[in-house]
Amino acid sequence: MKIRKSRNAADEHTVLAAMVMDDVVCGRVASKWASNAFKSKWSNLVAGWCVKYYNKYEHAPKRRIRNLFERWAAKTQDDSLIESTETFLEEVSDEFENGQMNTNTEYVLDAAGRLFNSIHIERLRDDIEDNLEDNNPDGAIESITKWNHINLGVGEWIDPFTDSAVMKQAFAHSHDPLIRYPGDLGRFFGMQLERDGLISFEGPEKRGKTFWLMDMVFRAVLQRRRVAYYEVGDMSQDQIVRRMASRISRTPVYPGVIRYPVKLRVQHRGTSTKPRIEYIRRTFKQGLGWRQAHKDGLAYMSHKAKSDHNLLRLSIHPNDSLHVRDIDTMLKEWQRDAWPVDVVVIDYADILDMTYSGIEGRDRINQTWKDLRKISQIYHCLVITATQTDSTSYFANVIDRQHFSEDKRKRAHVTGSIGLNQTEEEKKIGIMRLNWVVKREGAYLPSKCVYVAGCPEIGNLAIRSSF
Repeated sequence: MKIRKSRNAADEHTVLAAMVMDDVVCGRVASKWASNAFKSKWSNLVAGWCVKYYNKYEHAPKRRIRNLFERWAAKTQDDSLIESTETFLEEVSDEFENGQMNTNTEYVLDAAGRLFNSIHIERLRDDIEDNLEDNNPDGAIESITKWNHINLGVGEWIDPFTDSAVMKQAFAHSHDPLIRYPGDLGRFFGMQLERDGLISFEGPEKRGKTFWLMDMVFRAVLQRRRVAYYEVGDMSQDQIVRRMASRISRTPVYPGVIRYPVKLRVQHRGTSTKPRIEYIRRTFKQGLGWRQAHKDGLAYMSHKAKSDHNLLRLSIHPNDSLHVRDIDTMLKEWQRDAWPVDVVVIDYADILDMTYSGIEGRDRINQTWKDLRKISQIYHCLVITATQTDSTSYFANVIDRQHFSEDKRKRAHVTGSIGLNQTEEEKKIGIMRLNWVVKREGAYLPSKCVYVAGCPEIGNLAIRSSF
């Protein structure tokens, strides 16, 4: 009971805050709104303001909520209600200013559906009990027959032709990737790094899959997304922490000379291409120490991510010990703690535990990728992972559909799969090429690559990019 009350309180705060600040949430809830949907008087009061405001202006009140509150407060005599309402509005303002405001619209709508139905059911239960105590079974039956499920969130039916809030949500999200990259690499990724997506990096071993997954982690945190990062046996805790620290500090772990790319351009002549890259050399007489790494980590969160709120949860597991079910359990627990995930990064899918009762062979691989896709849909998050290609990909100029390993059905479940391409000569000069092997939305050519230059010594493979 305590757990449910705590969860309902967290959901109430999340939903109401989003009604104040998020146009899509406000519109979707307004379309289903019934008075007193929340438990507390002040919550229903604020929600009522949001609904009226949306119905008039077609967007959430945001900072205007303060004006609505002040006009109301000037007319009411209920000091306790004024205090409760003002406290909530101050908390919402602080969360918004500090970057803690939840931005996972679908998660909020799921939470709203759970919350409103939970309250609705509790009221039905109380009404039934009251009627039975009064020896009025007909009244209890009437309450049951009049009760309706609140259709909001997971599993709700919609009319996409007439529901303006649904249409607004679809188009708002199509222009809102969770992770953005600069330059030509940003144009390569386009809108693919969005909610409900499952993205996979493909390449032979030691091609840099872990580097790219880690890069996604860093950029997501920098853009104030909540990131769950699962390291599944490919690297130890010490190894991954050192690599992350080196990336944050822009300092190699060991002393030496690094090449830092400052310019990259690609010359196209007929069917041939030739990358031109310029570096500056940097000498480090000392490697990175833990004190500097810790200091830089704090500065990274404070000044770059601009958040004092926990944005990254790193979970490290031995090879073949973490199942998708375990990931689902952890995400559920974090969701209950008011930490809805935005991005899930798994390094990497091939070494997850794929044990399923009654499923053998390659079907276990297929089921694992289906379950990864389910994670992206249930939690309305972006899932990013990697998979190894077959032995012929070592010698391929561009990875394509034929270079799958184990089971080609992996690609049936992803929304996009990215090939990591590199010749020996490109490896010497620090160049890698990325291409779309498959992509669910948007036109693409598997043969078209974006060239990327980085510096692996400081954990960054994506410093310069060019088509």
